Amino acid sequence: MRLRLTALLAAILLLCPAMLAAAAPPEQVSALCDNAPDGCAVRSDSWMREGATFPVTVKGNPGARVQVVLYAATMEGSQVTALTPIGLSDDVFVGSAGSVSTSLGVPPVDDDLAGGWALISLDGVTLATLPDAVGGWVPFGSRIPTLLGDGYGDQKPVGRTLELAIMGTIPGSKFAVDYLDDAGAWHDATAADDANEPARRPDEAAIVRYVIPRGLSAEPYTFRLRNLTSGTAEITWEAIPSATGQEQARTAWIEPAPPGKQVGGAVTVSPRPSTAVKAVAGAIGGAALLTVVLGVPAARRRGRLDD
Repeated sequence: MRLRLTALLAAILLLCPAMLAAAAPPEQVSALCDNAPDGCAVRSDSWMREGATFPVTVKGNPGARVQVVLYAATMEGSQVTALTPIGLSDDVFVGSAGSVSTSLGVPPVDDDLAGGWALISLDGVTLATLPDAVGGWVPFGSRIPTLLGDGYGDQKPVGRTLELAIMGTIPGSKFAVDYLDDAGAWHDATAADDANEPARRPDEAAIVRYVIPRGLSAEPYTFRLRNLTSGTAEITWEAIPSATGQEQARTAWIEPAPPGKQVGGAVTVSPRPSTAVKAVAGAIGGAALLTVVLGVPAARRRGRLDD
């Protein structure tokens, strides 16, 4: 019995350093925020996008040396399931005034990262250390948007103009919708008139209007969303032509929980949702975040267009 107890205590002692290390806040957050006389913060514009440079203000302990990082968030429901670094600043030195201005360049992101939310923070932040992160969430625009739905499930009515709501776009972007016929050829299904209502910022819903053509069989067809502005990315889903369709609420778009709950003196950055976001969320209901409800299987992201 004593031997087993000794072995158990030894195992616990071996695990403790790893557990403590996993729970420790990022080193740069500690350097910037621990006992900072006027608190600490990482601030940027109210929204950001790929392929652009943005001003950033860092506030905290004089003498701290940090790097600003923008992390793209991958979501499941209302939970952040992954953080992918997509922009990294040069070393930033906080002077005697306790704050410094710098810039952060955001390059084009990979084709598997959709627009939505991004975390502006410091180097070294992980999912496990989100409660210890300084900074905040910003709406993020990408050439690959997040689909909220068109008001119907798999079965969609033929001959009727459908309004596909998308979020996380680069302002001003326009899109088209195509479908794949039985012979493997793509055909334009974009509405003839007023097909696009582009968004002015990533947290504003853009609308793309399209029509399920009459004469198609009542079987799954592949549809795709093309970015006409960038010409580089698409999202595909399946839809079944139907006389009346099957109504289904669009997906809601919700801000993730604020980071930095365990950072003393931290100022959390939280963008104010635009009127359009409030209207979309109120009208479509639901609690899922950044998920696609258009077809079965779930929408698939693909890379550069080949045809």
